[in-house]
Order: sequence, then structure tokens, then C-alpha cells
Amino acid sequence: SLGGGHAHCGAMIYLGDTFPAEFRNTIMMGNIHGNRINRDILKRNKSGYVASHGPATPRLSPSPWPRFTPRRVWCSPRPH
Repeated sequence: SLGGGHAHCGAMIYLGDTFPAEFRNTIMMGNIHGNRINRDILKRNKSGYVASHGPATPRLSPSPWPRFTPRRVWCSPRPH
């Protein structure tokens, strides 16, 4: 239920309004052992944030891409 191992690569804090509302104030990270994108919910706490586990995303391996391993996460037409 935790989506594989716990090695993450890349992160994006989403504060926009392009995605559905439930994605706002979340951090998305590539889970390289779980072959998925993890999404945690961010809540303001004084001068920072506290994260808690968000809903699980579908496992992206072994199908449709047998070797899918997320390495970076971004929200734009092209990576910077």
C-alpha cells in the first residue's frame, strides 16, 4: 500500500490551478522503487509546511512502460 521502496527523485510543489483542485498544495515526487509518482498534501505550519501522505497514484510499471522510472517532475511543456 505504500507503493514500493522509499527512494525519491525529483520534486514539484504544485500551487497552480491548471490541474484539478485536489492537486493544489501538494508535492509530487518520483518514486524510483515504486515506479510511480507519489503525491503528499502540504499544510502551512508557521514559516513552513508539513507534508502527509496523499492518495496513491497508479503504479506505472510493468505496464504500459516496462522500465518506467521517474527521474524528475515538472509542470511545463518542456523541462527547464
